[in-house]
Amino acid sequence: MLALIDYRVRFDPVFEPICYQGGPDVRIIIFLGVPVMAMLRLLTRSSGGKGNPHQRGIGAGIDLTTAPPSRA
Repeated sequence: MLALIDYRVRFDPVFEPICYQGGPDVRIIIFLGVPVMAMLRLLTRSSGGKGNPHQRGIGAGIDLTTAPPSRA
């Protein structure tokens, strides 16, 4: 049996006006230890609360040179 345990993610209220029923997820592509591409997947009403762009979610590119650092 395999179990994956992860931290509970609390979404920032800044996403409430642009994300339907929940929070977005971030996809980051790393090459040789360096982030080279990133996108934010936003859930929509027409996607049924899914963030997959092929299911009517929205994929928004993140500019890694100007994106603000996280507030962690």
